[in-house]
Amino acid sequence: MLFNSWTFAAFLPVVWLLHHAWRRAWWQVGVLTVASLAFYGWHTPWLVPLLMVSTGLNSWAARELMRPGAPLARRRRVMWGALGFNLGALGFFKYAGLVVGTFWDGASGSWIGSIPLPIGISFYTFQGISLVMESWRAGASGFPGLEPPRGRKEEGWFHARVWFFKAFFPQLIAGPIVKAGEFFHQIGPKRLWDVDWGGALRKLVLGFFLKMVVADNLKEATAALAWPGFMELPRGSLLLLLYGFSFRIFADFAGYSLIAQGLARLFGYELPLNFLHPYLAPSLTDFWRRWHLSLSSWLREYLYIPLGGNRHGEARTYVNLFLVMFLGGLWHGAAWSYAAWGTAHGVGLALERWTGVGRGDPGRWPLWRRALGWVVTFHGVSLLWLLFQLPDIRHAWGFVRCLATNGDGVLPQSAFVIGLFGLPVALHHAWGGLASWRAGWAPAWRARVEALAYGTMLFLVLVNSGSGGDFIYFQF
Repeated sequence: MLFNSWTFAAFLPVVWLLHHAWRRAWWQVGVLTVASLAFYGWHTPWLVPLLMVSTGLNSWAARELMRPGAPLARRRRVMWGALGFNLGALGFFKYAGLVVGTFWDGASGSWIGSIPLPIGISFYTFQGISLVMESWRAGASGFPGLEPPRGRKEEGWFHARVWFFKAFFPQLIAGPIVKAGEFFHQIGPKRLWDVDWGGALRKLVLGFFLKMVVADNLKEATAALAWPGFMELPRGSLLLLLYGFSFRIFADFAGYSLIAQGLARLFGYELPLNFLHPYLAPSLTDFWRRWHLSLSSWLREYLYIPLGGNRHGEARTYVNLFLVMFLGGLWHGAAWSYAAWGTAHGVGLALERWTGVGRGDPGRWPLWRRALGWVVTFHGVSLLWLLFQLPDIRHAWGFVRCLATNGDGVLPQSAFVIGLFGLPVALHHAWGGLASWRAGWAPAWRARVEALAYGTMLFLVLVNSGSGGDFIYFQF
């Protein structure tokens, strides 16, 4: 079910009313869990059993890892078994086709190559791994919001909360990736009068605006960014297509994350921040402190630090950065172009660390250095986004070659549309960059400006939305 569909517009108020109809935690958790499974399987019901198997096994593993008096050897077997299941399921459904297509030809592997990708599997698998790792670390003491059960009643409540954590529909399909320690302590009875209406509505309006007005219109405006359609375009139009796609991927994914956060607040839950004006970053290191923060945090806690982080010398640190970004690239998609994308980011991060660019606070840099770093970072990040739109690396390289060899000029209509719908992304970042200046405004003046901005965005959602479609990160 899509957030930007009429079906969801009918689904949400029914679930919200049922959820708040009775202020009992077990009722509210049950309503949201059942509704989340319906949301997930609305168009493809076969996906629900896979999610239920994944959730059931992770729930059992968490229970066993917290069992008082459990021998260390058994706990270790449970942990590795659960991790193996999570990574095995992800590998089979997402990467089996890539492996077969790379190393085998012919009909023998054709059925594997045709395995459909279950939507959202990358996100809920990472949540399952987070639950297993937090349960392993906590042991019999548990962690806030999830303690070892004592008795049959508590056993049922333990598993009910795990199912809710894994299935909660706002973040189920495309994040933010919620770690176990961030969520379970929030589970409890929610009161209607505690709903943060202002915060929820602001996030929903901005999220739907970024998706339906900006991203969906830019999708049509950048349709020419496809092989071989761009080959004959002038250099100026190619640059505009590159900028337009870069703005589109931000608006699409940030829009989804904001909608997810707003929906969660309607039910009394807080999801982690996922974007912090990433196109203001003056370095690649700073970009990854601002882009897809929940993924960056997950990779750092469950991959980079266990690999040794920066604790074993510079050479090992560079290797760890490379491995984390290489695997992070593959997480985005089952194609070598995504691995190349992650590798390029990993090499860039290692180079910045080696040269000192990635160390320290960029806010203390001289203005000229921040400006130069911003130009280089934005264009580098935007060029690498080509691998998302042109997964054949030869086609992406062909685009770069055309940038260098095609004639000057720009198509006026394309320039106008991309400029028009890219402007909100630029203004959104400028608004974030001027946060310290805005803090000095009088509260009444700030409230009027925000009311005008959100009112305008809501109006444009109603009258100027582009053609609807899936969110880009659904494929990951």
